[in-house]
Amino acid sequence: MIKKRFCLFLSIFIIFFILFSYTLHTEEISSSQTIPITTKPSISMLDTISTPTIIISAANKTTTNTLTTNTYIPTTNIKINNSRVSKTPITIPQTPTPGAKGKVKEVKGLVELLKLDNTFVIDIKYATKDNFTKKVIYPSAKCIINKNTASKLIKANNEFKKLGYTIKIFDAYRPHSAQKILWDAALDKSFVADPKKGSNHNRGAAVDLTLVDKSGKELPMPSNYDEFTKRARLDYKDCSKEQINNRELLGRIMVKCGFKRIRSEWWHFDDSNAKKFPVLDIPFDKF
Repeated sequence: MIKKRFCLFLSIFIIFFILFSYTLHTEEISSSQTIPITTKPSISMLDTISTPTIIISAANKTTTNTLTTNTYIPTTNIKINNSRVSKTPITIPQTPTPGAKGKVKEVKGLVELLKLDNTFVIDIKYATKDNFTKKVIYPSAKCIINKNTASKLIKANNEFKKLGYTIKIFDAYRPHSAQKILWDAALDKSFVADPKKGSNHNRGAAVDLTLVDKSGKELPMPSNYDEFTKRARLDYKDCSKEQINNRELLGRIMVKCGFKRIRSEWWHFDDSNAKKFPVLDIPFDKF
């Protein structure tokens, strides 16, 4: 009986020993295999990019921008001038001011408007006989204006173009010597500034204008330009609704862009900072 129990116990021990040995061997094999681990790429896993430069070409100018060392740069849609990546520089187009042609000549703060933006329509009346004096007053039909006033005028023109209109300019800078001629010729002096005080036109900070449509036709207004009558006044209402709406549209956007209106002439607008600029008598041939 004791012998049988001993044999049974020995058999059970041998079976357990065999099972334990097999399990241990299996774990050793599993531990020797490589388990793949998915991680996000780190800087060390990527190519180290050492201060690459992006070269941007626009209007014959090259701008160089240095990036931070060891920065990960995604390659999509970007070409970087660096030995470890593509050397083709990216070109970012810039939209220049329409009509801008390099450096614009400036005399005492005055510039030629079309050299800044050639989308304006220019019809300088005092360079022709089509004005209230019936004489040619200016030797040139160039539209000269203070550079600060020009910036506001360009802004206003861009606003009008969104509506399908363009500014048409009748007068801008007026030499002080021409102011005396107009003063002497005007029968109603309320429409012309006294040359003793000077006009904002003499500062290059006033502009006479109207609007034209896409075909170049002037929008209907309550009066003609330089029509020195009550029809030119801002409060004149004995005209069509279309004329009033056009006059007020013109005034509303010009005021929004930094100009002031005067009650006697719907076409006249003063730069709100006009008095900061001096009265000038620079001839047109200087431009």
